[in-house]
Amino acid sequence: LSADALVTVSRPLAEQLQMLHKGKATYAITNGFDPDKMSDGQGGLTSKFTITYTGQIYTGKQDPLKLLGALRDLISDGTMNPEDVEVRFYGPKYGWLAREIEEYGLSNIVKQYGMIPHEVAFEKQRESQLLLLLNWEDEGGKGVYTLKIFEYLAAQRPILATGGSGEGVIKELLDETKAGVYAPTVEDIKHILRDIYLEYKSKGEISYRGNIERINKYSHREMAKKFAEILDNRA
Repeated sequence: LSADALVTVSRPLAEQLQMLHKGKATYAITNGFDPDKMSDGQGGLTSKFTITYTGQIYTGKQDPLKLLGALRDLISDGTMNPEDVEVRFYGPKYGWLAREIEEYGLSNIVKQYGMIPHEVAFEKQRESQLLLLLNWEDEGGKGVYTLKIFEYLAAQRPILATGGSGEGVIKELLDETKAGVYAPTVEDIKHILRDIYLEYKSKGEISYRGNIERINKYSHREMAKKFAEILDNRA
């Protein structure tokens, strides 16, 4: 390998590269968000308890059924009023997901709205009470960030991440920025949704508690600075 330095998107992946290419300088620089897309946090929120997912779902790698199971249980036990709740999927429509939604008895709550322009997706994120992130179920995904999480950081709405083992770079990012919570199992999701829904019922909305200073570290501007530092050091 003739490169002077190697860059990848996370520390675990950088460590893997270091093992493969011993002696090469290896760096981790995450993906990020466009600072011009950063929400000012002043937009109106939906009146319902709205959970939104934008983008593709990779069958076999991501699992939205954990959320469906948690919602079904919370509605069945009376914790949630189904008239308050709406789950919105924007992206490709999946026949298998439509069948599962019906099987879980959630057809009146969970909707697939199909593809929408990127700018509209940003608007849907920013108006949502909660944003859903489906982490990779494969253990090998612990070192992988999804591009979606950086969009979600820019939206400045609370993130509910689920799937996988509950460990890895996604959890570390959410812990650092306080932008959301990680709930890998159905029981974890139920526990978190119960608390969040009670806040929604008492206040009419979910407060955003993200640390903006830490979130701004993941803007494209800050990523460009890191690349520039590497290039300066290798010159």
